Amino acid sequence: MQYSSRKHMPFTPRRSPDKTRSGSPYVAPQPGLGYFAFPPPGSPITDYQRLTNITFGDPGRENAPASSSTKTDNEWEAEQERLQERRERMAAREAEEARHGEEEWVRSGGILRDSEGRRDYARTEEVKAELRLREEEKKLAERWENYEAKWAELVKGGGSNEVKNLTFVDIPWPVDVGRSVELSDLTVKNIEKFLLAPLKIRNSKVTKKERLRSSVLRWHPDKMTGILGRVVKGDVDKVEMGINLVAGSIQKIHRT
Repeated sequence: MQYSSRKHMPFTPRRSPDKTRSGSPYVAPQPGLGYFAFPPPGSPITDYQRLTNITFGDPGRENAPASSSTKTDNEWEAEQERLQERRERMAAREAEEARHGEEEWVRSGGILRDSEGRRDYARTEEVKAELRLREEEKKLAERWENYEAKWAELVKGGGSNEVKNLTFVDIPWPVDVGRSVELSDLTVKNIEKFLLAPLKIRNSKVTKKERLRSSVLRWHPDKMTGILGRVVKGDVDKVEMGINLVAGSIQKIHRT
């Protein structure tokens, strides 16, 4: 029986499946992803990897630092914020300069004009009213500061009752009559006006209750014994009567 020469051909073993032609280990393609997404281990980095800057199999990929383009965007936004703040400061400064110019013009007797060049009497009166109010607030603040300063000086000089050099006019009475205070000036109306008027200043944070409470403590007759002990003999009775009038008036104001 003759056999086909094809069947007697020498057997040539196949190339081992774990080696590629280049000698690198064989890696089976992943289903649905394609071969080139999974280069053989140990192979040089591919152009795709170099362009995309992706490290395959790196679990920290999601935490990778922001790209240079993102940093540039952040820097641009920060610069825009700085420019906006600068524009706002410039606008505020220009508005303040314009307001100051209007006030100086009105203070000198001028009449403001509107955007069409017509005399703006209403705006002029508004500025005049603001100037009057500001001047009144300044006077009230200065009067109260002067009152507190005199009290601080009075208390500071009370180191010894042996020096009797105080008179009735040396006491900082809580009234403002534009001249030397007399007993007849220590009325409820005058005292209330003096104590509470400064509370109308727009930036004042002191309440009526706080002002009256501190005044009651200050003018309480028992608290004033040290001051009374420094008064010259001829004015003791007058000062004592004045203290009682002030203390009684503050109590009446507090009850209203």
